[in-house]
Amino acid sequence: MKTSRTKSESLKLAPHRQVQKFLLSTPAPLSDDFESTALIVREAYTGLRQRAGHQQRIGPTGRTALTLSFRTPAEDHGGIIIPDYDHVGDMMCAYLAVLYGKRFDNHGALESSGYFRVPDLAALDAYVDRRVPTASDQPRADFSIPLSLRELDRLAPLMLGPSGRSPEATVFRTASRFYLRALQTEEADIEIAYLHLVTCGEVLSNGLDVNADQLLDAQTRRAIEKIETGMADGPKLARMIRGKLRAIRRRFIWSLQHLMEPAFFLRGEAEHAYERLRSETFLKVLGAAYDLRSHYLHTGKPFGEWVRPRGSSPPEVITGRPIMDDRQFSQILASAPTFTGLERVIRYGLLRFAQTRLDVRLSDEAGPQHNV
Repeated sequence: MKTSRTKSESLKLAPHRQVQKFLLSTPAPLSDDFESTALIVREAYTGLRQRAGHQQRIGPTGRTALTLSFRTPAEDHGGIIIPDYDHVGDMMCAYLAVLYGKRFDNHGALESSGYFRVPDLAALDAYVDRRVPTASDQPRADFSIPLSLRELDRLAPLMLGPSGRSPEATVFRTASRFYLRALQTEEADIEIAYLHLVTCGEVLSNGLDVNADQLLDAQTRRAIEKIETGMADGPKLARMIRGKLRAIRRRFIWSLQHLMEPAFFLRGEAEHAYERLRSETFLKVLGAAYDLRSHYLHTGKPFGEWVRPRGSSPPEVITGRPIMDDRQFSQILASAPTFTGLERVIRYGLLRFAQTRLDVRLSDEAGPQHNV
């Protein structure tokens, strides 16, 4: 009887099959907690024996550690198949990254499906430049969300509501993962990080309803209309031309432009106005970002040193005119945004998409929001 009671009490200390706990981290100094009936996100503190414990940062690069806890439905594992919920930790990091505009890393489970786990702490030692906007101690210029976990409640409709099961939510989740990869790759490989941002924009553009004529400038639309009404087989030719012009590049440019607002161009991450994105050149800048990705994939010519963030207020556009043997490459670089500029565009687009398509509650101090 004594043995039975001891075994019963020890089971209370064992990991619960339905409770999953993960370790996350970020260079940003997040405070407070987020609690709901479905999940909890709390800061994890260093031990009292650690000299820097009172600073609430861990690792040589100084990170804020977080615990993500959530309950899953009861399942019969059958003693063979053990569910893996790492994708939930990855997705939460993507949501957090978009919301705050900061890098997040999922170190893996501490407890999962009735077992203790050993998390991967390698990312705690990963170097990050704390001066750049995606790793700094300051809120971002756009959608300046305070660095408090309480703000995670803004994403409640997406995480816990019915809108989280919509096709638009699938688009947002996929795009957010590419955004997170860009932030995680920024230090190690700036060119691949840049490609991730362009891919994120492509995915996001697929979530918007676009009429083929919206992708065309006024002159091209008038020319197609003349063909459609002035020739015997005009309608057929017009359909063919519209199909040819409905390119991914055009959709990428139109979608990101459509998601921007005038207030976006009134501020920026760069210190000086001439280093910031401007409305009058925005279409050219977006086209150059896409062309830079394509040129890199086709030729392999590096461009990282031109777009890499530098300092606490890195430029959003490439200042000056790059001189090189490849004239086309030089022209693309002269118009392209830096990583910081493109990242700012992509995050803004993601949050505007979430606000208008997924009922995510966001506010922007620079001015009122408008429906897309």
